[in-house]
Amino acid sequence: MKYPVTQAIWENATGKNPSRYRGASRPVDCANWFECVAFANLLSEREGLEKVYEISGKDVQMKKEANGYRLPTKVEWRYAAKGGEYYTFAGSDDPDEVCWYWGNCGKGSKSVGRKKANGYGLYDMSGNVWEWCWDRIEEESRVYRVYMGGSWSGTYGNCELSYSGQCTPVANNTYIGVRFVRSISKER
Repeated sequence: MKYPVTQAIWENATGKNPSRYRGASRPVDCANWFECVAFANLLSEREGLEKVYEISGKDVQMKKEANGYRLPTKVEWRYAAKGGEYYTFAGSDDPDEVCWYWGNCGKGSKSVGRKKANGYGLYDMSGNVWEWCWDRIEEESRVYRVYMGGSWSGTYGNCELSYSGQCTPVANNTYIGVRFVRSISKER
């Protein structure tokens, strides 16, 4: 996706908006990882695509051959964020050109697409809201999911492409959003 999922897209599909910092063109926030994979399936169905996820309670399996929307892996996310370029942030070495972070935006996310795009024409890959990824991390008896990109609530250092975070998948945070990808068919 060119932008993180906006509140307008989420609300249009579900009739609800979980976000704390409201605005139709702002990225959706406060949607946990499980809600995001379910939303990917919903969006896929609405567009006549095959659902990627098989969901049974907290058990989520991915059908890799499906053509619908899904969370990127950490590697896919970083590849897209780099945009074929070699910058510290997605599209620049200057964080103020490409990302919203605590030092330049204050409290809350901003409307998507207001900063410079990266080399692939993707906006807000650095800053604004962290973006959930598919990757799973297990530590002792706890399971976490990875997020990438940094957010309005952290320093610009958190927005560097080399930085990632992890969180429990049931967390509904004001600084985490989502952006989906689709797999390219091998027949093309």
